[in-house]
Amino acid sequence: MKVLLVGGTGFVGHHIVHKLLRQGHEVSVLGRTPSEHLPAAAVFHTGDVNRLTDDELTDLLAGHDGVVHAATAAVYSPLNIDTAAYYRASNVEPVVRLLAAARRAGCDRSVLLGSFYATMHRQHPESRLPDGSPYVQSRLEQTSWARQAAGDKMSLAVLELPYVLGYTPGRPSAFAPQLEQLAQGKGIVVHPGEVAVAAVSEVADAAVAALDKRADGEFPIATANVSWHRLLHGFAVAGGHALQRVWRLRRWETQLVIRYRLLRTRKDGIVLGFNPAMMARLHADGMCVDTEVAVQALGIAHADLNQAIRDTARN
Repeated sequence: MKVLLVGGTGFVGHHIVHKLLRQGHEVSVLGRTPSEHLPAAAVFHTGDVNRLTDDELTDLLAGHDGVVHAATAAVYSPLNIDTAAYYRASNVEPVVRLLAAARRAGCDRSVLLGSFYATMHRQHPESRLPDGSPYVQSRLEQTSWARQAAGDKMSLAVLELPYVLGYTPGRPSAFAPQLEQLAQGKGIVVHPGEVAVAAVSEVADAAVAALDKRADGEFPIATANVSWHRLLHGFAVAGGHALQRVWRLRRWETQLVIRYRLLRTRKDGIVLGFNPAMMARLHADGMCVDTEVAVQALGIAHADLNQAIRDTARN
């Protein structure tokens, strides 16, 4: 199998590249800048999906069996612009152009790294998560439009990712702010409830399995649902940091803290693409998903959660 990855030098894409190569597949990577950590066996193509023409994308994908879109989605938008249009241009249109080109080139399988906010919206439509959240809306549109672009002859597996644990050389973790606070001895703020997390190795396993099986559908990927306290305490222990201060927030305190953090980003000239009330509610009540969907559908095994926590603490 020959596979092209967009985002193959990123936090998750790096591991998908290595997993494909270990299984004897051919790998091409499209990116703006090469990475010193990219294996020599992977062929690197300098380019940007947003700048390449449709013909150039189609030519690049010629001879490939599959494609993976693993590029990081935009979560922030600049102030004073049409945020819905910005997220659509950043998160939806590049995926559509890539999959349309892959279809024209004759690829018969594809994988898209999506978001667990889509999972939660599907499980709890009454919560109306997209309302006032252009980021969440863009993720829903991303899947819908991607399916139209892929057509009937190319499989599309959307891996809906939560917070991802692990270590990737040269790439920061999603938990970098918390890890820095722990390293500085500032203690931790603990939200109530649980949150879904996925080991980056499990995400890579799921991506490769989806390509192998030509899986089609939406698959939430989660190693476990864990309490915020267990997660952050695990980072502290793995990093050798003494927990001098732990603030266990109550539900109403969590709502105030999250709202404040989101509004504060405006001082930096950016807007986080979430409805503050929705994000506050999720952090207070929990963000959990079914951990067995991908295991059963894709035939993968759960990674070692404790090892993933220790790997994250290396960042």
